Parts: sequence; C-alpha cells; structure tokens
Amino acid sequence: MLKKLIGNDVRQNKLLTAATVFFMAVSAMIIVIFLAAVVVLLVALLCIRFILSIRMERDKREVGMLKALGVGKRGIKRLYFSKYILFSVCGALLGLGVSNILQGPLGQQIRELYGASDNGAQAAALALCAAAVVEAVILLSVWHNLKKTDRLRCFFV
Repeated sequence: MLKKLIGNDVRQNKLLTAATVFFMAVSAMIIVIFLAAVVVLLVALLCIRFILSIRMERDKREVGMLKALGVGKRGIKRLYFSKYILFSVCGALLGLGVSNILQGPLGQQIRELYGASDNGAQAAALALCAAAVVEAVILLSVWHNLKKTDRLRCFFV
C-alpha cells in the first residue's frame, strides 16, 4: 500500500513538473515575442524621426511660403502633426483589419493545440487597446520630434 501511495506521488510530481516546464516555456516565448515587438516599435520610431526630418528639409520652400503667408512655427508643426495623425490612424486601422482577416487561418494551429477560447470580445478589446497604446507612442514620438525641429534650417527660411 505504501508503494502504491509513493508511486502516485511520483506520477503527480512528474505531471506537475511537466506542466511547470510547459508554462515556463510558454511564458518565455511570450516574453521574447513582446521584446521583439518593442524592438520593432523602437526601430519604427527611429525611422519616423529620420523621415520627418528629411521631409521637413525637402519642404523648405513650402514652409517658407507658409511663413510668408503668416503661418507661425506652431501652425506648421500642427500641419505636420495632423498629417502624421492621419497616416498613423490609417495604418492602425489597416493593421487591425488585416489582423482580423488573418486571425482565422493563422490561429488554426493554436486552436488545435490549446483549444478554442471563449474570450472573443476580450481579445478584440485588448487588440484595440494595444493599437491605441502603439498609436499614442507613435504620436508622442512625432510630437517630441516636432519640438526638436526648431533647430532645422527650414524654420529659419
């Protein structure tokens, strides 16, 4: 009888160990994916900064015309910021739409391995929140970079 109880404990410990290893592996995978997403976001912010600087250098004539018409630095910054708001909102909506379309085929293997989830509304709300956070980070970065544009030569035209 003692041997039977010890055998059950060993089986339960092996099961718990296997489950612990599995959840640790999944957690590590989620952390790696999150870190990769952060790196991609940082690279995108850097690209946006350089694109904004280059674009403003190329638009020297337009900026000079706007200044000649009486538009101040603040108005020019608002013009560029509104353009980037439009671009980023369109990109966020396009990304959400494409992810919604591709969710079925790409999630098939995950559903087969782990089962279907009943949290469809919660997943949609989290996707919208994530898109809003990324949108806010991008727009804050653009706003911050626009504050630095006073040093560009195009504002001294």
